Amino acid sequence: MALEDAGVEGQGINGATVGVCMGTTSGEPQFVERYNDIRKASSLDSVPAGLPLQYPCHVIPGRIAFEFGLKGPCLMIPTACAAGNFAIGCGFDWLRSGEADMVLAGGADPFSRITYMGFSRLGAIAPERCQPFDRERQGMIPGEGAAVLVMEPLQAALARGAHIYAEMLAMASAATRIT
Repeated sequence: MALEDAGVEGQGINGATVGVCMGTTSGEPQFVERYNDIRKASSLDSVPAGLPLQYPCHVIPGRIAFEFGLKGPCLMIPTACAAGNFAIGCGFDWLRSGEADMVLAGGADPFSRITYMGFSRLGAIAPERCQPFDRERQGMIPGEGAAVLVMEPLQAALARGAHIYAEMLAMASAATRIT
């Protein structure tokens, strides 16, 4: 839908210069849930040896790249709640450095028991209902969702006559280094 909205779907976009960068909190949790189900029903010894190695953190951007024949940089950023923002920042860097001429960037998370239990154990789940704008709010209700932006240099978008929703001028991230 993002490619269609950007007016580039079906126009033969050059797959070699289009990157995909996606962020996620829990990636593809069904593998971890399967591992936990087997372990709970039996024992650790009953878990197939290769199952933990099947946890495919890369599946979301890899599947997008495969679906559209994109051969540019492809990366999954699993940094929880800020992952989609980091993915957009990474896409911006790829455009600025010339690694890609266009980038599909955003975030995706499926609903899962793992995500729900994680937020529950953090005490972040609302006791009754979600009230994001209420002064008396008491937590959140986890769900699933995805959003993808088509990013490209401003001049390229203008040359194509693209509908431009926003212009990104800079990005930065902060990290604490513990030594």
